[in-house]
Amino acid sequence: MIKELLRIGSQFIGYREYANRAEEKLAEANERADALAQKLEQSEAARKKAELAASKAKAEADEAKAKAAGVEELQKKLEDATSALDEHKAAQASREEGILKRLKTQSRRTFTQTNQDFDLTNPVDDPLLDALSYLELHGSEIREGVSNANAVLSALFPYFFPKKEEPATFLNLAKMFN
Repeated sequence: MIKELLRIGSQFIGYREYANRAEEKLAEANERADALAQKLEQSEAARKKAELAASKAKAEADEAKAKAAGVEELQKKLEDATSALDEHKAAQASREEGILKRLKTQSRRTFTQTNQDFDLTNPVDDPLLDALSYLELHGSEIREGVSNANAVLSALFPYFFPKKEEPATFLNLAKMFN
């Protein structure tokens, strides 16, 4: 029986060491499980943070696409406005050329009738305005000439047409003498 007790005692000592080692391994396993649980929580938090950042990035990308579409639309509108402005400038230049041609023609006709040539004292180096200035000078000369002719014809009228009434307009007065 002593042998039996010694055998049981030795087994108990062996089991105690085995139990201590098992407890140590269980403690290590629990520590690893806690560490893994903590890493899992950190990983989950990082995943949520990454998903939030991805959704923000997607929203920013969508906004950037919308802005890019708006920029393209604005560029199209700018190109349309530029072409319209160019067309308007071309039409304006053509119109000014026509007006300039008419003013020069009238100025040339007036010069042939009055034989009075003018030089501008302060030209503005704008062909349209300079042609208008020449025409204004010729117009002033013609108005002065018509006024003087009216005075002369009115003074002569009673001598040539004593029994008639003098016409009210210069054109009718001049026709009487013609």
